[in-house]
Amino acid sequence: MTDNKPQPYLHEVDLMRLLFISGVLMNHVTTAFIHSMSHGSFSRLFLESSHLSIHFTRFGFMFISGLVLVYQYQNSSDFMLTFWYKRARRVGIPYLFWNLTLMLHTVIYQARSFTWHRYLNHLWPALIHGNKFYMYFLFVIIQFYLLFPFFLKWWH
Repeated sequence: MTDNKPQPYLHEVDLMRLLFISGVLMNHVTTAFIHSMSHGSFSRLFLESSHLSIHFTRFGFMFISGLVLVYQYQNSSDFMLTFWYKRARRVGIPYLFWNLTLMLHTVIYQARSFTWHRYLNHLWPALIHGNKFYMYFLFVIIQFYLLFPFFLKWWH
């Protein structure tokens, strides 16, 4: 089972990915709208109820992403370093860049001034928790990517 031949492309998964990512985007849009509506209004209650009904899509998208990775790498061996390097470039660097950039704007906007101390005190928790600027998905994906080669070795 050391054949490193790539698996055939699964076109069927693309529709599922599209549906799940559309649901994730709808979830984020409804969250943004909910925060701007008055409490107790009918429109806010309606959006909150529909918001909960599409919450499953983020887990579905993560599952599909994992499924595609397992399918793609199921017959590969000795790929850990190249796998991590590729994912660090594609996910890790954008995660760092957007957190650095958006936190800079947030600190300047909130305090109307900039200090390195304030910036780093806000940045570090955002980086290690992934809970700012809707970066939670990238944070979870990074964790999954770190463990994925070990999972695949266990799977075999």
